[in-house]
Amino acid sequence: MVVFLKNVLHQIRWVPKALIMHYGATEPAFVKALGKNAADYASDIKKAYKITPDYTMAGCSAAGIAFQSAVLKAGGIFNFPVIDTV
Repeated sequence: MVVFLKNVLHQIRWVPKALIMHYGATEPAFVKALGKNAADYASDIKKAYKITPDYTMAGCSAAGIAFQSAVLKAGGIFNFPVIDTV
């Protein structure tokens, strides 16, 4: 899928600096290694939204946190350094 997407983007002459995709952690050892952090995340989501989070929700949350960190580091969303920081 990643190779296909890269080729399509190349065909339309759009070459972003980064391409972010996530893949679900289906390996039990990975989930176990996350330990308390994974349990806290799942518990917080269940409490707030009354649903059990899946890997898509977790991946989107992580991407949002990374983007927030980049914006804060750049000094705001309307500063040009946001593009370089992201």
